[in-house]
Amino acid sequence: SISSSQHEDSPLMRIFGGLIRLNSRTSKAPRRVDRGPETISAFLLLHLDLTESGGSSSVELELQQLLLRYDARFLRLPPFLLLHLERFRTGADGLPDRVSKKCRMDLKLELEEASSYTLRSVPYQLRGAMCHYGEVPEGGAYKALITEAIAGGGGSLRWHVLDDVTVRCKGQEEMQEM
Repeated sequence: SISSSQHEDSPLMRIFGGLIRLNSRTSKAPRRVDRGPETISAFLLLHLDLTESGGSSSVELELQQLLLRYDARFLRLPPFLLLHLERFRTGADGLPDRVSKKCRMDLKLELEEASSYTLRSVPYQLRGAMCHYGEVPEGGAYKALITEAIAGGGGSLRWHVLDDVTVRCKGQEEMQEM
């Protein structure tokens, strides 16, 4: 789903916020700013529901499905895109069930922004991720993966994996396999 936020100018919106155009006939659409038959919604975070589709997936495919579900297009993409991969659903017993589905996240992602009658490709490079390890959302452990630019490395990145105990370096080749 789309995490809706107020359409306002703030430091957070300038860094992480975007605008998305939604078809007004879409029933699941979040809070909107009316603009005739279509509406515009601001977002800070995009939730990708991994519980809705079967089999393995990719972030790119999940984003496409999100846009199709809401009959939407990005009007303005933020400099830094925040994505939340939803890994839990409510089971028949009312308790959270962990989704074991694999979801591939490439180190590079390109999305289309449609504004002023032009399409523009916006490239993103993965800079960090938080991974939850556990059977319930309230418990378990987290692992953070972050990048550091290598000085004089011509744009090369060094990856660090942080958990409760250690900080380790990983090569870019190893990250491609994760």
